Amino acid sequence: MYDVDAAPIVRRVREASALSQRELADRAGTTQAVVSRVESGVSSPSFDMVRRLANAAGFELRLKCVPHRVTDPVVDAYKPGVDQSLLIANLRKSPRERFSTLLSARRFILKVRRVGEEARNRVAEPTAKYGGQDDG
Repeated sequence: MYDVDAAPIVRRVREASALSQRELADRAGTTQAVVSRVESGVSSPSFDMVRRLANAAGFELRLKCVPHRVTDPVVDAYKPGVDQSLLIANLRKSPRERFSTLLSARRFILKVRRVGEEARNRVAEPTAKYGGQDDG
């Protein structure tokens, strides 16, 4: 079963081909009543029937598979406009891979803190060496 409204598709291809419902039905090997029920939305035709009607009107019916937007509560919790590609990529990782990434980030943060403290200590050392007095 598919979740596509065939009525506007069939109506558009028929009208674009300047065919009456009866002419389209004759070309597709069906009845005018079938075309009418499809176009009015009363009938839910099979994919094959929609394809036959489109072909009879001179159109090729194609399906296109496109990735849908990921609907994940964690990703959706972020503000609109935030690049969600990294979030989505992270959610595709296994828990072990995510934990490994977290540990790497933690090690990096600790290293940055340590370097920052060492830099502050180097700046403070000359003042401590000379008793905190300025020669100026």
